[in-house]
Amino acid sequence: MAEALEVSKLINDQLENLMNELNCDRVWIAQFHNGGNFYPTGKSIQKFSIFYEVTKIGISSVSHTFNNIPTSLYPHAFNHMLNDEQNGIFIPDFRDKNVKTYGLKGAADSVGTKSSYVIPMFTLDEKFVGSLG
Repeated sequence: MAEALEVSKLINDQLENLMNELNCDRVWIAQFHNGGNFYPTGKSIQKFSIFYEVTKIGISSVSHTFNNIPTSLYPHAFNHMLNDEQNGIFIPDFRDKNVKTYGLKGAADSVGTKSSYVIPMFTLDEKFVGSLG
């Protein structure tokens, strides 16, 4: 347990540094995981959860909201990040009707997010494992 807590502290410290450097309200890391199996095929249900999150004082956490979420709910966002990993997704203002939101507007509205930048995360052997937002 001590080792896991130390790793979490290191990650949270880096996220706090990034949040301060970017002067944003929240930084998180979401990771893909197996969320059970479909009945009756037995195939894995692909889900994602926010595993790490830091927020400024007075900003509510969203990690409890984005926990065990099926990836099938955000196909446009995940496909874009998988195929255009160089750029990620930048949405300067979710209220601007001329900005492409990749199906993320509903989620943003539900937690009060005004703008977002989501960067895909890949392993060294190029497997898409999550995102930094």
